[in-house]
Amino acid sequence: ANPVPRFGIASKKYVEKVGEQAAIDHPIGTGPWKFVEHRVGDYFKYEAVEGHWRQTPAFKNLIIKAVPEDATRVAMLKAGEVDIIDLPLKLQPEVKQAGLQIKSVPYVMTNYLHLGGMVLSTRNTYDPTVPWFLPKEPDRALKVRQALALAIDRKAIVDKILLGEGDPGMAVPSFLPSKLWFDSSLKAPGYDPKKAKELLAEAGYPNGFELEMRMVDYPGRAEMMSIAQAVAPMWESIGIKVKLRPIDWGAERPDLMARKTAWTTWSYSIPALSEPALERSAIWSSKAGNNMLAEDPYIDDIFNKASQEFDTAKRYDLSRQLGKYIYDNMLDIPIAYVNALFGLSKKVGGWELGVGHSYVINLEYVTSAK
Repeated sequence: ANPVPRFGIASKKYVEKVGEQAAIDHPIGTGPWKFVEHRVGDYFKYEAVEGHWRQTPAFKNLIIKAVPEDATRVAMLKAGEVDIIDLPLKLQPEVKQAGLQIKSVPYVMTNYLHLGGMVLSTRNTYDPTVPWFLPKEPDRALKVRQALALAIDRKAIVDKILLGEGDPGMAVPSFLPSKLWFDSSLKAPGYDPKKAKELLAEAGYPNGFELEMRMVDYPGRAEMMSIAQAVAPMWESIGIKVKLRPIDWGAERPDLMARKTAWTTWSYSIPALSEPALERSAIWSSKAGNNMLAEDPYIDDIFNKASQEFDTAKRYDLSRQLGKYIYDNMLDIPIAYVNALFGLSKKVGGWELGVGHSYVINLEYVTSAK
């Protein structure tokens, strides 16, 4: 989860008055917290906005501290130095043993495997021999993608890697099952390694092929590396020869920007969104700075239509079309919905959050235990 609120709306008048840098240094927004101070790498300070239209916060002052070390955050929570922390799965037992509360919010992230190299022929990195791409033989490539999906035991990943804090029923990343535009007919791929082997053989790969699985060390998303490690032996069981390569996000991003991802795949967790057809164009479009799906004229067309469509019902329909297209063509390998966990001190009475709501934390809904 992202501990720092994002500013989605900027005041044009304010930016023009004080200048862009001053507006960055001292931003103003429309939320229930007023920005007070920011010390780089240390903290943000806010004050409650009285009478805010959404909710007047129960606490007058809010400090958000930057504490990247998981164990340090837990220690601070146990010592009473902080009241809410982003809690990694592996430290859940320690917080429970301390008698502190744990808040689990479902469907905050979606984890999937990104298949690299599915780019337009105009790219310098275009490689038509990638087994799951094969632009001149799309039926063969689809069988490979389906085989990769069927070889994964999602329930085992949720039970053993996510410790039950997830749902293996995800069919398309970013598509929340609780939303009106969600197509409930889309079901997660089953677990059928025998069928997976048959599909690989039908696609012309009876002995499998080699690929690189990049384990991206992305801050705050430790499950990405663990899931990659779990998937590797599952793929090897159907003949895929997997080379695991740990890599940090800073090293991975340039390859994404340059589309240098052919013959590679990696586990990625991405937040669930309100309207994927409207919002996901930033990383799913061929015109985006990087591409985390596949470059496809049909997908680009949906994004173009969604960005110009004011009718909510029509935008919802575009999201359904997008989800169905991704699902039918297995353009990524869905793994699971991932819950967000938070540790709460004894000072916190409650914190009401809806499904998928904690990626941008609504701290105005935190109540006092007294």
